[in-house]
Amino acid sequence: MFQVMGFNYKTAGFDSVFEFMESLKVSEANQLEAFFNFVKNTRGCFEALQQKDWARFARIYNGPDYKVNRYDEKMETYYKQSPLAKGIMTEDDYTSIYANELEKAFLAFQ
Repeated sequence: MFQVMGFNYKTAGFDSVFEFMESLKVSEANQLEAFFNFVKNTRGCFEALQQKDWARFARIYNGPDYKVNRYDEKMETYYKQSPLAKGIMTEDDYTSIYANELEKAFLAFQ
C-alpha cells in the first residue's frame, strides 16, 4: 500500500528492521500503521498534509526527486476530486467513511 524504506524502521515505530519487515508482510493494516507512524514521526510531514502543501509532503515522503513522478501534482488532483474538497461532505463524515472502507479492505485480505 505505502512505501516506507527499511532504513526508516524506527520512524515507522519498530525496534529493528527485521521486526519492520515481518510486520509489513502480515497485512495491509500493518503497512498502513507503519505509514501513519512515519508521517506522525517525521518532522513537517503531518503538518504538510494538514496544510495541503502537496509539494512539501511529497519532498519529505518521496525525496528531492518527487517532481520527476509529479507526486505533488497527483495528490493535489486526487484531493480536488474528493467529496471533501468539493464540499459535499464534512471532514468527520469523510474520515468515517474512509476508515470504514479501509477496515473492509483489510478484512478482505485477512
